[in-house]
Amino acid sequence: MLHRDLPPLIGNPYTVILIDGPGKLTDIPRSAIMASDVVLIPVQPSPYDVWSSADIIKILKEAQSFGAKAKAAFVVNRKIPNTVLGREVTEALAEQELPVFETQIQQRQCYATTAGDGLTVSEMKATEASHKQAAEEIRSLVEELVRFANV
Repeated sequence: MLHRDLPPLIGNPYTVILIDGPGKLTDIPRSAIMASDVVLIPVQPSPYDVWSSADIIKILKEAQSFGAKAKAAFVVNRKIPNTVLGREVTEALAEQELPVFETQIQQRQCYATTAGDGLTVSEMKATEASHKQAAEEIRSLVEELVRFANV
């Protein structure tokens, strides 16, 4: 019942609430969509993820028919550079009804390492190039999300 329970919290004390929902299509994503202003849909460079994106678009449309006003976009996640699938995922998503963020999150070991340490890549000391690149990806994603949300 996120769509019912979250609105009283907005602005008191929270101005932004991030909901990380399950990948499976259940009642939780529906309720999260109803409670959201912006929905980011992470998609891995895999035909299976691209095919299942049609399911989330269907849920978005259902939520909109019940009054949801959430804007939605895809974000490519766990992209492996210089691979055919990595290049093709953006093209495949462009055929869907939602925009695709320019920022793409690459497959990097430091995401798992920092999570294991209870940190984000932005909090980790950027001693290695991959840590710096990961932190830059997240910074870029946040900036693009803010622009998207305010348009």
